Amino acid sequence: MTAAFTYTETDRTVHFGRELISHIEDLLPSEFDGIFLITTERFAEPVDDLARRLGTRHAHTQVGAAMHVPVAEIATALEAFDNKGARSVFAVGGGSAVGLAKSLARRRQVPIGAAPTTYAGSEMTPVWGETSDGRKTTGRDETVRPKVVIYDVALTETMPIPASVASAYNALAHAMEALYARDATPVSQAIATRAIAELCAAVVSFSEPDTTGIISSPDSSRTPVATASSHALQGAWLAGHVLGSTTMSLHHKLCHILGGTYNLPHAETHAVLLPHVLATCAEAAPGVYQTFADALHTSTPAALLQQIAAATGVPTTLQQLGVTSDDLDSLASELVESGDQCQYDFEPSVAAAVLRQAWSNLSGRHGATRARAQSRGYL
Repeated sequence: MTAAFTYTETDRTVHFGRELISHIEDLLPSEFDGIFLITTERFAEPVDDLARRLGTRHAHTQVGAAMHVPVAEIATALEAFDNKGARSVFAVGGGSAVGLAKSLARRRQVPIGAAPTTYAGSEMTPVWGETSDGRKTTGRDETVRPKVVIYDVALTETMPIPASVASAYNALAHAMEALYARDATPVSQAIATRAIAELCAAVVSFSEPDTTGIISSPDSSRTPVATASSHALQGAWLAGHVLGSTTMSLHHKLCHILGGTYNLPHAETHAVLLPHVLATCAEAAPGVYQTFADALHTSTPAALLQQIAAATGVPTTLQQLGVTSDDLDSLASELVESGDQCQYDFEPSVAAAVLRQAWSNLSGRHGATRARAQSRGYL
């Protein structure tokens, strides 16, 4: 388990450890007053305790946050925010709760903080996203980047194993795209590489037979789940960090289009696409592919990621998520029209091919991609 630490940047403080959230009143600076708490049903009871700890600094608690941040939900939350006289916002939850908090912070220009309960990484980025009429719009605004982030491993280690793996794949996608972003730097690539190492260690551990997802040891900080969760949460922090400093590309744009069109579960969509996008890197960005190979100790990392997903109950095809084959070409065209920010160039047909492979999970694709890359001297 990673030792507790505090990391401070110019305008942001990150606290990492276990059972930190029970000291929230000491970790939030004075500018966090009139706090509008946002959480999910799963954490409603512990957040009630947080509200009591905050005392007069607490303005209101909203329980519930929909995927992809629908604009109708934003309007409802804004009304409550204004009616309660809130002056800051703090999310305890995954990407949906943090996303809603970002929308409030952007519209009201108030301080924002977060205690993530998944590995989505949104808490580290200036990226916001909202959905209206089946289309997801994203943008960047430093106002929405949380000023205080509390990484409490205890908040993530009770996630079911399928949810943990899917969320870790989401974070892996952040780090993967940071490696091949046009604006990648040696610093961002070093951080992304460390993130991939931490996250890959976690997903392998999550897939081990003795990792049950239930904390039963008297010393819960030393169970397989707690150890894997610590690796995953540190990896998610680093992956979110580099996602916030580089531009998103093929993988994330596909996920945003799919999410906005079909209202698909965010982490599971990332999990389905990750092995297929990584497979394209064997030829287009072999260094990225090799980074995953090194972290997973295998020559076929894309195939292994799919095997881990299947073994832990994570969906492996878009078909399982409800995507119809008739829409694949139009979805690919929408991505190509939106432009790309990769270091490498890819043909428009690549997006369509990735979607088709992710829809049906064609057998042998990853091995064939690897073989072609080797024959051309990439690996």
